[in-house]
Amino acid sequence: MTASPLIGVPAVNTEQVLGSTSEKVIAETADARPQAIKEFINRHNPKLLETEPDLHQQLVAIADEFQFDFSLLPAIAMKESGMCKVIPENSFNCLGLGVHSRGTWRFESYQENFATAAKVLKENYIDKGLVTPEEIMTKYTPHSPEGAWARGVNQFMSEIKYNDRQKGREADETNVVISSNN
Repeated sequence: MTASPLIGVPAVNTEQVLGSTSEKVIAETADARPQAIKEFINRHNPKLLETEPDLHQQLVAIADEFQFDFSLLPAIAMKESGMCKVIPENSFNCLGLGVHSRGTWRFESYQENFATAAKVLKENYIDKGLVTPEEIMTKYTPHSPEGAWARGVNQFMSEIKYNDRQKGREADETNVVISSNN
């Protein structure tokens, strides 16, 4: 079996019979998703991993728990806050969750922010049939001019999956956020 060039395809076991013997060698591919997120974070805000060194692994675990695409949360964080660079003071709020005139949601850590955002996205968006950045945008940030929010989220999701900033910019694709890994 051949793996897809995109990151996020589940690991595959490959069996190969060697020579005339019946000995089998099993080769397993590692999950490349945490590394792709780590490289994305390092490109855009390496200080984030100094604060929470295993955030890239936490993001994959959160996405798997809530059964959506592993690149969604970091893509939204990139669009909303430049990957946590510009956030309300002492909030750990990278995703713009509950940031409005009545106040701002605050979290104890980036991990708590991402886990809360995952729950909100799953229950209030994905489970209600909003499964592309364009559809999520209609509720998450409905006043985004000419779909700029969705275009940005799609771009960053593609950048993570291709592990290439330029390919992310060039990709003209709509990502579906329901995970194919579950």
